[in-house]
Amino acid sequence: MKIKPSTIVLLLIASTIAGGLYYHEAKIVPQQKAAAEKKLQLFTFTAESIKSLLIKTPAHTIQLERTPKPAIPTASAAGLATWHLKIIEVAANSLPSSEPEETIPEPDPNEENNPENNEEINPENPEPTTSPAPAAANTPTAIPAMEPYVSFLLEQLVKGRAERIINASQERIQEYGLDKPNATIEITLSNKEMHKLILGKREFTGKLIYAQIDPPAPTTGAQPVFLVSENFENAINRPLDEWKQPPEAETTPQNK
Repeated sequence: MKIKPSTIVLLLIASTIAGGLYYHEAKIVPQQKAAAEKKLQLFTFTAESIKSLLIKTPAHTIQLERTPKPAIPTASAAGLATWHLKIIEVAANSLPSSEPEETIPEPDPNEENNPENNEEINPENPEPTTSPAPAAANTPTAIPAMEPYVSFLLEQLVKGRAERIINASQERIQEYGLDKPNATIEITLSNKEMHKLILGKREFTGKLIYAQIDPPAPTTGAQPVFLVSENFENAINRPLDEWKQPPEAETTPQNK
């Protein structure tokens, strides 16, 4: 049976189209998806490259620092905490109420007529006075941090992706609460590179938060705004006691 030339041409065209569709589905589509995923990824660094985190919330400001690894690993160093916590600042409304001030009793007018209280001090021999000692510098003390909570925060920073990205004007930036953010995370990497993530208000569903990454200086132009998961807010809005490692967790079992 002789095949017509027109049939051969149609077969060649069909094969070309099928090959093009296969190449598009096998190569182009995955590349487009990967590019879209990379665009929505918040950061490109790894958890191991994070050296410290400075977290600012209305309640407090804390710093999480990675414990430097010793040059020569030892058995005693194996039980040390990976992260340490420094409490930089605590809001006044987060502090316990202060003790009532002592009331100074009013002077008794009868004591003024007491000759013992009317002794004059000789100006030629004044009693030596001591100036009050200067207050010690309020240096934050590093204490072991609660490792699971730190790991949860690191996971959000490293693996977190934006649900979508929008361009917002300066008026929208203020409307989203990004001009006066609810929380700020300053990230310092081991190579001294720094990044900043600021969290504003939640959008209308309550499940996503308006955020900015390394926000530029205020301008009249549009700025990118990321809609991120509420897990970021859950990861940092913790009482100070939850950031601290319990004392019983700091001790390691002795070898029997």
